Formats: sequence, structure tokens, C-alpha cells
Amino acid sequence: MGRQFEILIFLLKNKKTTYKELSVIFEVSSKTIERDINFLSSMGVPIFCLQGIGGGVFIDEKYKLTKSFFTNEDIHHIVLALTAFDSITEKSYKDSIVNKLCLIAPELTTLFEKDAKDYFVVDLVEEKIDVDTNIMESINQSLDYEILISLILANQQLTVAPISYVLKNDGMYLYCFDIKYMLIKISDIKECIVSSCEFNRDFISYNNNKNNII
Repeated sequence: MGRQFEILIFLLKNKKTTYKELSVIFEVSSKTIERDINFLSSMGVPIFCLQGIGGGVFIDEKYKLTKSFFTNEDIHHIVLALTAFDSITEKSYKDSIVNKLCLIAPELTTLFEKDAKDYFVVDLVEEKIDVDTNIMESINQSLDYEILISLILANQQLTVAPISYVLKNDGMYLYCFDIKYMLIKISDIKECIVSSCEFNRDFISYNNNKNNII
């Protein structure tokens, strides 16, 4: 929900924007921004869109982000999820995000962060994962824009449609499709080249297909 939350903050400051402006600011496609706006709207945020001259994406000027935006359970789940994510990545992300949440509900985030540190231990992967590499940045771009990527491995080069990341005990994998569904370990990718060829996201999900992948 990180990008959606940043979009909400942007709208609260500016009151009006466009899909194109948001896609430039957040470096994703207009289609992705549209999905983000629809998600925020489904969460009860009063966002509306108008077409034509003077149109764009608007938020109700009376709307304010208050503590009620997040329930106690929401904050609890967010802190636990951030704790789990930090346990598998080389870089820590939790503190900066929790600091933003503290602006909304300082007493709750402090309580739940302490609870997570004391009682929630995650031991999932053998080695920490660097999620800020150029390779993962290119894969993320491809996922957002729904465009094919070329993966250079040790002994071959593949052009695939990325579908999702899959976390396993021995590291992070890319679930993707060429002429068949594949799992490719991220650490085995030497280079990732983003193409200009789009694809339609109508694949079988990993959870529905994992027993068929060699």
C-alpha cells in the first residue's frame, strides 16, 4: 500500500491532479495509477474523476487523513508485515514507514512496534535479500507497465512476461512465462533488460500452478 498512501498524501496537499501527472511522479503507468485510485476509492477515500477540459483526479476538499483511517488492527498488521519484510531484506524499511504512521497514531504504532520486536520473530530465508538492485528495479518496472523483459542468465537469455515474485527459503524467485511457466531465482539473473513490448496479464497465478512448475 506504500505507493497508494503516497498518492493519497499528494492529493491531500494538491486537491487535484491527473493520471498522467501521477504516473510521471511515481514512475508507473497510467493503468497502474488508475488501479491505485480505484483501490483508494474502495477503501472509502472520497476521490472522484472528471473527464474533459478542467477534468482530472480530485479529492473532497473537506476530507482529512485522521487516526480513523487506520484501525488498531490495521496498524498492528502493518507493523507486523514491516517486521517480516525487514527480516528478509538487507536494508531496513520499517522505521521510515512507522515514523510516518506515528504522525497519525503515535501511541498505537509505538505500542505495536514494541510488541512486534518482543514477540514476533521471522526466520524464513537463509540470506538477506537486496530488493534495491538494478535487476529488481527493472523487474518492478516491467510488472507495473506490463512489458516483457530479457533475462540474461549464466548460460542462456530468455524473454519473459513477469507475473510475480515468489519468496522461498533459499531466496527470492521470479514467476514468469515464456513458452511455459517458470521460476527463476533472482540471484541467478546477471542482467535484466526492459523491452517496449506489452503483454496482457491473463496468466495462471503461482498458487494455482505451483504443482506444475518444474
